[in-house]
Amino acid sequence: MSTYNDILKNLRKTGILDLMEYRKLSRKEIDTLGDDIRYWCSYENGKLEKLGKERKGK
Repeated sequence: MSTYNDILKNLRKTGILDLMEYRKLSRKEIDTLGDDIRYWCSYENGKLEKLGKERKGK
């Protein structure tokens, strides 16, 4: 999942999702990234450093 981790790191750093990199992800990684972004938007107040961190409820 190095591409996934690179995308997540870049997203935390810049706040920008590179769609060309996104296309390289597997279906499972896309689903996971979508879940992380939805959780981050709903519960982490949009703080970039909290994107993709382990959830308290998991």
